[in-house]
Amino acid sequence: MESASLYIHIPFCKKKCVYCDFFSKTCVTDQILQQYTKALCKEIEFLSKKYEHPFLNTLYIGGGTPSLLPVNCLKEIESQVRANFKIPASSVFEATVELNPCDITQGLLQYLEESIFTRISVGIQSTDDSVLKNMNRRADAATVKNALGLIKENFHKRVSLDAIAGFPGDTKESLFHTLESLAELNPDHISLYSLCVEEETPLYKMIEDSKVEYDFDTADELWLFGRNWLKEHGYLQYEVSNFARLSDFPDSCARHNLVYWHLKNYLGAGAGACATVFDGHPERFTNTQDIQKYIDYWLFQKGSDMPVHVEELDEKTIEFEYLMMNFRLSQGINSIEYRQRFGIDLEERIGATDGVFRHWMDKGLAAVKGNNYFLTEEGLLFLNQFLAEL
Repeated sequence: MESASLYIHIPFCKKKCVYCDFFSKTCVTDQILQQYTKALCKEIEFLSKKYEHPFLNTLYIGGGTPSLLPVNCLKEIESQVRANFKIPASSVFEATVELNPCDITQGLLQYLEESIFTRISVGIQSTDDSVLKNMNRRADAATVKNALGLIKENFHKRVSLDAIAGFPGDTKESLFHTLESLAELNPDHISLYSLCVEEETPLYKMIEDSKVEYDFDTADELWLFGRNWLKEHGYLQYEVSNFARLSDFPDSCARHNLVYWHLKNYLGAGAGACATVFDGHPERFTNTQDIQKYIDYWLFQKGSDMPVHVEELDEKTIEFEYLMMNFRLSQGINSIEYRQRFGIDLEERIGATDGVFRHWMDKGLAAVKGNNYFLTEEGLLFLNQFLAEL
């Protein structure tokens, strides 16, 4: 393998947000963080050797809450990545770490400023105290404001900020103030998510039990308000929920996410991490979510079988995932690239002449520009319906 991206999962949180269905545990001690870091480093070394030390296009440390790791743990991970992967020139390499506002300190930012990391992604979600409380977030509005101030003073690389529109208690006024606060930092990138109420989350049960009032139409209206606000303030919607600063687009895009959307090779390290390798016989690897089992295997050589599930991917699965992921992007799918990858005509596959895509074009929900077939701004709102019709 010549090149790949690497995702590292840190499955720890101090408390769980009521809407979150990502894999993480709240059992956090310094001992387990140190052990987990050393286990991660073992797996990173293994992956690099397995794939013959490829060039690393992007690195992403996500969670959970990676900023719960002490700086010495982040340094260990950085050192292991540097030692085992070829790192391209800084102009084409992106390394991101997710941060919680509560964990942001001057010392952490100064380390990141001097490190391999080129970008931080901060989960703000809201700057309204009542909304943050409803979310069960650790941070309150004052903490968020302080974190944004520290970033402005101490971190001069790329910054991505996350917000959620339409959470119970959110209003047009509170969302306006959130976006206004984010824009004051002039971040490279803003992810504005429409609240997705997932089953098996506390929020889902609260809504089901009528303990929380939630109106899906109102939530959709708030997200549309937020989208339009971002467009008016210099951000380009290049994906369903992601907006990049127009003044230096496309450099302001999240390159690691583009790896997923374009179905490029990515490796995964950590409990619950996923990886997909398309070279040769395409396979998807999903690590165990049993944190102790993960540590025991990589750190203490307990267990004869690697704690990972391997799934072989057939061409039909990959092709549909390609459509599903690429139609999320505002630029859509390039018919030449599609033919090179799958050996068939995109126009025929999606019904560009008299099928599904043509009908969506007739409704103003899809369009063609050169060799690119894409959903319009309005069409992206109905992406799932479009994919179901393909």
